[in-house]
Formats: sequence, C-alpha cells, structure tokens
Amino acid sequence: MSWSWPKLKFSWSSGSLLQYALLAGLIVTTVIVYLQFILRFGFDVGVPSVSVSRSACLTCVAAGSDDLPWPRSSSMDIDTDKIDEAVLALLYLTLHDGVRAWKGHDWDALDRLYRKGMIENPVGKAKSVVLTDEGLAKSERLFRNLFERSTP
Repeated sequence: MSWSWPKLKFSWSSGSLLQYALLAGLIVTTVIVYLQFILRFGFDVGVPSVSVSRSACLTCVAAGSDDLPWPRSSSMDIDTDKIDEAVLALLYLTLHDGVRAWKGHDWDALDRLYRKGMIENPVGKAKSVVLTDEGLAKSERLFRNLFERSTP
C-alpha cells in the first residue's frame, strides 16, 4: 500500500523513520483539529459554540477543565513533563538551519520548555524557535528514543 503527494512518495513496506514521524505529526494535527471542532460546535445542538485557540483547547484537556462538552474520567492526571518531552522530540523532527524548529505546538508546552532552558523565548512573529545547546542534544535523544526502530 502506498500513496503520494507531489514530490513525496510513501511506502509502508520500506518506510523510513522520517516518514513514520511525519505520519505521527499528521495524526497529532488531526486530533488537534478534531478537538477544536468539538469545542467550537459541540456534540449536539444544545451545546453553545465557542471560539478557542489550539493552545486553549489542549490546555483545557490537560488541566481537566469542567468546561469541556464530553464526559471523561475525573481521575486523569496529565504529566506535563511527558508532554514537554514529546514536544521537544517533535521539535527535532522539524529542525532546520541547524538550531531552528517550527513552533507549531501547544503554546503552554513551548513556554514550559522555554522556562526549562530547552528553547529560546518562543514569543514573537517568527514561525520557528531556536533550540539551546542543551535543548538540541535532549531533543535528538528523545526523538531517537521515541521514534527510532529497535534493531532485532
């Protein structure tokens, strides 16, 4: 089974690490869009529509807010350190110009990474963020741990 975009061809039988990581990013983006849709329009007509950003949507989910229109377990305890590690690993995926990565991730997670010294200040008009030396090394290590295939 294979499919292609212009200049890109993906084959599941001979997929590379980058292809699987791109697929993981596509899945994450799809979930974010789905959550935004649910928060904006709700499941039924009785739920008022709200306008939220992607960051606010994920923050409500992570914080366990009661404002969400669907039932969920009240015992869910989100480990933000694990979220930060996943975001840092995905920043390695979009690395360009040596130390810059596209900052299309949850703003709260980027802020936490900034406070931990992994990235430079993400606030600004630039569409990418600069990883610090420590952040670059850790993002590569996390990316390999999370997405590299283990050899038999």
